[in-house]
Amino acid sequence: MAEIRDTKPMEQDRSQKYLENHNDVFADIVNNLVIGAPLIHPMELVPGPTETVYKIEGNTAFREQRRDVSKYWSRQNILVALLGLENQTEEDPDMGIRVLGYDYGSY
Repeated sequence: MAEIRDTKPMEQDRSQKYLENHNDVFADIVNNLVIGAPLIHPMELVPGPTETVYKIEGNTAFREQRRDVSKYWSRQNILVALLGLENQTEEDPDMGIRVLGYDYGSY
């Protein structure tokens, strides 16, 4: 018998990613929830990587990582930072470590 899965969290995640992909929304989220001041302007953002591929030493298989939304923040043609957002409907205690992996893979 096939398992019935609740697709509501996946739909919610997809809609959040779509909304956060807009530079004005992304800038508002980071400015208000992370920085606390209007520092990042939407025109300074460009799409960043959302997928990275890596290989574990001693293993022949490649692994993929996928993050929700990533943006490069540049000011006066200087790359300032790589910013990423990850959405969660339930708390995941390992999320901090996973995000570090996403950032490492992006560099």
